[in-house]
Amino acid sequence: MSLLEVKNLTKTFGGLTAVDDLTFNIEKDEILSLIGPNGAGKTTTFNMITGFLNPDRGKIIFNDIDITSKEPHNIAELGLIRTFQKTNIFPDATVYENIKLAHFKSSKYSILDILIRNKKFNKTEKRIKEKTNEIMEYFNLSEEKDKKAYNLAYGRKRILEIAIGMAASPKLLLLDEPVAGLNPKESKEVMELIYDIRNKGITILLVEHDMSVVTNVSDRIVVINFGEKICDGDCEYVTSDEEVIKAYLGDDIDA
Repeated sequence: MSLLEVKNLTKTFGGLTAVDDLTFNIEKDEILSLIGPNGAGKTTTFNMITGFLNPDRGKIIFNDIDITSKEPHNIAELGLIRTFQKTNIFPDATVYENIKLAHFKSSKYSILDILIRNKKFNKTEKRIKEKTNEIMEYFNLSEEKDKKAYNLAYGRKRILEIAIGMAASPKLLLLDEPVAGLNPKESKEVMELIYDIRNKGITILLVEHDMSVVTNVSDRIVVINFGEKICDGDCEYVTSDEEVIKAYLGDDIDA
């Protein structure tokens, strides 16, 4: 059984069909890239999978649960976590605070527990602190733990955003253009992180325009154009497909 099943997903805005009868699946422990030219419907698809948009038609099944049109926080609680094209961090909070806040699924205490700081509260806080420190160390952020997020270099902000996603204990991590704006050295660092995260048993769905990243990290690639799926397969198959080449280069491909 696939970890994620997208079935006949359709979304229109006025007279424009952004996603048209889209169907694909993601297997557990797979790195799947969703690619296509600008305006192909990739981010719209991401937004429907994560509950930020409701589809007009179709179903989304995650871990055998129908999550179609569920609220984003309910979807996140199931273990489907996403990042965004633009860094989605709290700029005035420290690196430590950003990551700690993401442990929302571990914070199962009440307002009363917080007010009286009872044994349940203290035990949970200790566990969250330990996990936060582990994630900072894993992402090489420990030396910047007390730095305000807005003071981080852009590449470090992207790393922090992935760290925040990991703090939310994902089963499936959706990365929306994680190397956008990064230099080659930073992009390589992110690619290595993606591999390492998958090796920890976390499945990854990736939207990325940098084809060198896509071809290097992906187990499989799904290509969409004008909201429709035009190809699905491994890197060699997809990059040699004529319809994919036309989508990126236009009809005149003889040259």
